[in-house]
Amino acid sequence: MYREDVENYPKNYAKSNVDQIIDAIDITRSLSVFAPSGFGKSSLSKYIAFNQAYKSRYYKLKKVNFVYVNLSELSAETFEESQAMFSPVENNKQKRFSEILYRSFLEADRTKSTEQIQDAILNFQNGDYKNNFYFFIEKYLKLNKGKLTILILDNSDALNKQGFEAQKEFLKNFRDQYRTRVEYLFLIGELTELNNLNRSKWGTLVDLITQKILLMKMPVLEECILPMHIEESMIVYNLFTKHSSAFKERLKLIDQWSGGYPPYFKYLFRLNNLESLRNLVVDRELELSSERLLSSLDKEHLEVLQKLVKDKKFNEKTREGKELLQMGVIVKEAAGFRLFSPLLHHYISKN
Repeated sequence: MYREDVENYPKNYAKSNVDQIIDAIDITRSLSVFAPSGFGKSSLSKYIAFNQAYKSRYYKLKKVNFVYVNLSELSAETFEESQAMFSPVENNKQKRFSEILYRSFLEADRTKSTEQIQDAILNFQNGDYKNNFYFFIEKYLKLNKGKLTILILDNSDALNKQGFEAQKEFLKNFRDQYRTRVEYLFLIGELTELNNLNRSKWGTLVDLITQKILLMKMPVLEECILPMHIEESMIVYNLFTKHSSAFKERLKLIDQWSGGYPPYFKYLFRLNNLESLRNLVVDRELELSSERLLSSLDKEHLEVLQKLVKDKKFNEKTREGKELLQMGVIVKEAAGFRLFSPLLHHYISKN
């Protein structure tokens, strides 16, 4: 269950981006969050759905239920097809899709054990999946009367592929059927999709995706530190380690190199030797992180970055320039503009 990944994260984890997303939630409109690869949108979306510690900051969440749905699991529809070779492929795919949604609702219920969820899914698989799903939804909404349910659709990019037209239409119709009771939070990691928000690509689901769009910001480094990154206990870390001059210098160097970008941060935080941080050697792992980030941007974004690095020119008034500034990929300073990290600058300059 995804809950176990994030339920022990501190309440200030990714606070800047959590604040940004929660503040943008509208009880009458769906919200789409676009974030480049590596920004940590999946961890953030699980955290918003399952962690309880942070929620006291937001009065509006008292009347909101989150249901986390990992749409990347749709790639497993081939499993259903192999189990039912003589059934129509589309029926198998829709059954798999309904099963993912159904299980997501079950996992959002903190009172249910793993065994209870497994038993419920088994009954779902053995019955009429359409009737089972809608019977469950009607019961769920009655139990949660007066609350808005927001489905966090992580990896929504998975829907924008050939063969998922029925699933996109289902999501649109499902929300319309339960309007005022159900809304969506779309998480999309390919910024090329910003230029492809049209009906030919997304069908009628585009009407919901475009209701409200938010660009996720580069994470703040201090908000990325988790228990898994610390060798000692969090008590020792909070009382002593994070206040030491050596750790503060180490964190400052990590921040200078990484700019808060999680893949850089995770690599650099493993380097305990200050000298190795002062004289960093860029290896293949760091270069792959840079490549991963750039691959999630569109052609126009890449051209802007290359122009800034190689020609030292940047127009902040273009669409691409505004988006890169909003996300923190480009940083504005008194002296001008720069990339958020010298590691990305290095990668672009040599390629």
